[in-house]
Amino acid sequence: MTRLPQPVRRRQEGATLLIALVFLVIFTMFAISGMNTGIVNLRTANNAQLVVEAQYAAQQTIEQLLGSASSFSAVAASPTTTQVDSNGDGSVNATVVTQPPKCLSIAPAAGYSYAFAGSAPKDTVWEVVSTATDGAFGTSITLRQGVKVRLPVDTVCVN
Repeated sequence: MTRLPQPVRRRQEGATLLIALVFLVIFTMFAISGMNTGIVNLRTANNAQLVVEAQYAAQQTIEQLLGSASSFSAVAASPTTTQVDSNGDGSVNATVVTQPPKCLSIAPAAGYSYAFAGSAPKDTVWEVVSTATDGAFGTSITLRQGVKVRLPVDTVCVN
């Protein structure tokens, strides 16, 4: 084994420690960057889930409204507010405000002869607007849906 002269050996003391500290700082920066990326991705996925849950809550209230023809024959004058438990845990997840259906058009139903046109049912086209707001994070979505409903002959489109 060759021994280095004393002055050369003294100059090398601490170089390994310095290089190790530089690598430690670089690896720490990679770890912090990876954690921040993971947190941002988690928040993005959570926001996307909240938007989908709000959309389902709005769709659920619209489908309840569409389930009854009386919703279109006697149109309410004011919006209705519904509390929705979208995940079934027993607590309210969203508040849904549904506007009264808006009649866009009305026409006699096709397929009736001229002699019976006066007694033909009416084909009506409606727009239903529902806005769902998540109570915890304030996520809000507005859903618009058009629907064609065949109603009795005495139906009048008022809007």
